Amino acid sequence: MLYILVALVCLFGSLQAEDTCEEITVPMCKNIGYTLTKFPNSFGHEKQDDAGHEIHQFSPLVQKGCSPYLQQFLCELYIPKCDPSEPNSPITLPSRQLCEKAKQGCDSTASDLGTSWPEGLKCDKFDNDPTTYDDEDDERPSSTFQLSIKYSANAITFESCCHVYYYSQKVFFLPSDENVMVKTADVKSSNEPKVTWKRESESKRKGDYSTLLMVTGYTKSSNKQDYQPLIYTNWMVANIANGQVSSGITVKEYEGPQPTPNTDNKVYFLLYHHSKPLVISTLGKYSNPENSRYQLDLDAILKDNKMDLTASKYMLMEVDEYSRFKSIQDSNRPESEVCKGVIGYPKLCGKTPPKNVPLTINRK
Repeated sequence: MLYILVALVCLFGSLQAEDTCEEITVPMCKNIGYTLTKFPNSFGHEKQDDAGHEIHQFSPLVQKGCSPYLQQFLCELYIPKCDPSEPNSPITLPSRQLCEKAKQGCDSTASDLGTSWPEGLKCDKFDNDPTTYDDEDDERPSSTFQLSIKYSANAITFESCCHVYYYSQKVFFLPSDENVMVKTADVKSSNEPKVTWKRESESKRKGDYSTLLMVTGYTKSSNKQDYQPLIYTNWMVANIANGQVSSGITVKEYEGPQPTPNTDNKVYFLLYHHSKPLVISTLGKYSNPENSRYQLDLDAILKDNKMDLTASKYMLMEVDEYSRFKSIQDSNRPESEVCKGVIGYPKLCGKTPPKNVPLTINRK
């Protein structure tokens, strides 16, 4: 269970800091554009370890990639920047704009994780002052790029729960509205999507290499007390140079997502930058031998290789006619089990519509 226990001491004012700066030691807040911090922070934490313990509880949200701005916002809030030339200056809090960008997309993800955006982090508590957010000296690798994901799906005909379906050919981009449900057949194709990215600003690029990940997050139980997050790696291309995915090394071949019953299914595209190339031969040590389906220890990979999240995008999946078809085909589960609860099954099997008359679905 995710415990976001925010000990909110409402001190969102000009707190006077110690007269010295200290090196940032919190792993989440290294490589964020500044290296020195000072305490106490706006929550009244006297020590960096105390702030680090609290910010660590946001790790599941950061790892989900619900907002590429979240990590920067949390670090500026919990691990404030310190200017060694003016160590006695008041603490600078993140701006309202940065808070809103961090919160956008993470509200629903927090709910999926059995929690909510903390009341004490409401964005109206922060000044609408762009000086901190737009500081030219403050490099923000996590907010530099915007992903574009294009799928080319072939026409297919398949039978699912006593009905025959025909899907027409389709070329489409993932919608900007990430809460729109995507049909399984549109992305389950063996054709990997074309992923490109562009800069949202002219800020300096953080790393010389990029690694692209596609992962599915499964919520094993809707009961918050039994909640267990599971991550499956669908696709991984490492050491991408010059923004061309084709230049990278494919660590995991593309595998379209397969929604599963009684779960929340979100599929994430995550783009990371890193200054040194990943040593591909060492990635085997991050595999999980106890559960081959949930393959890689992504947390360890990101930490050990100092990889910074620079862009993210997700799509919502649901169990539909094609996912049921694939479930029967790939797992050999009995049709009666997979199709249980489907309207018209098994009562109308072979009657309406006739199995030899396909239901045409024109992809929009």
